[in-house]
Amino acid sequence: YYKDQPFIRRNITYNGVVYKLGFGGLHSDDKPGSFEASETEDIIDCDISSMYPNLIINYNFVPAHLGSAFTELYKEIIERRLHAKHTGNINESDTLKITINSVFGKTGNENHWLYDPLVTLRTTINGQLFMLMLIERLTLSGFKVISANTDGIITIVPKDKRELYDEICRKWCEETMFELEFTEYKRYIRKDVNNYIAIHKSGKIKTKGDFTLTLDLEKGVDKPIVSKALYDYFVYGTKPEDTINNCRDILQFCTAKKIDAKFNNYIFYIDNYELKSKQLQDTVRFYVSKNGDQLYKVDKKTGDKINYCVGFNVTVLNDLVSDTKFEDYNVNLNYYIAECYKVINQIEDKQLKLF
Repeated sequence: YYKDQPFIRRNITYNGVVYKLGFGGLHSDDKPGSFEASETEDIIDCDISSMYPNLIINYNFVPAHLGSAFTELYKEIIERRLHAKHTGNINESDTLKITINSVFGKTGNENHWLYDPLVTLRTTINGQLFMLMLIERLTLSGFKVISANTDGIITIVPKDKRELYDEICRKWCEETMFELEFTEYKRYIRKDVNNYIAIHKSGKIKTKGDFTLTLDLEKGVDKPIVSKALYDYFVYGTKPEDTINNCRDILQFCTAKKIDAKFNNYIFYIDNYELKSKQLQDTVRFYVSKNGDQLYKVDKKTGDKINYCVGFNVTVLNDLVSDTKFEDYNVNLNYYIAECYKVINQIEDKQLKLF
């Protein structure tokens, strides 16, 4: 089955929430929205501690060619990591954490000595079923689950039903051999399941996707100023136009893209009333400008063109001149402001607020 159909897909709708099951894990199909704790309701995120490692150990998911020695060594590594964590040896703890979490991934890598696709499937499928088991119990007891993703479930919990919530979770842990970690949010603002801001009751702020301020260069760069403006709006109430108009760092407005081998990058421009084009390098950095050109990636075989920014001109900025004044870049600030309001209007749903 794994060889013939490596991706398992199934959607389950339960109490108005669509849960997507797949080869990589469970997640809900979340619509944009904003949730706020109140005097009568809490927002609680429960996460399964070390979900995949615990599945592998507690349920003896052992690669067929390794036997019991695998489990014994894996347990030993986990115990070493916990000891390092508790004794303050952060470097060893972090290193062993990477080792522990990578074991599951290696069972699905046919080029690695841990490879056993049945272990991979057992881990992902059972993990999703255990998640659905807890979601079902919470829902049947009258709780509103608003999001689920891989190893975490966010639930609206009435304060007068907190003991019941805790008891359901405790019994589930007892039966499944998992541990849950709980976090309470003051606010939870989301575009979807992978793009959100969660403001803890402690004041700590957790972000993901479009709202994240730190850059992950492996994933590329995509208009950091929009993430910053959205963050400032939802956390501090600052208008996006204020954040964007006050920024003078051109790199905050840039997008960086790297194409794969089937494409070439081309810039199309007008020269003396004639349309011309120039091939660019595979990695290109650009920003949306008032007077610029059109940037496309072009399929080498078919010649099909895909516009990087439909309807807007861009300026390529692969080389940065440090003494250039920000005003000279001629950035289309209105474009970036509009990008922010696209997200804000989805989340706040202003039409509904009229009634």
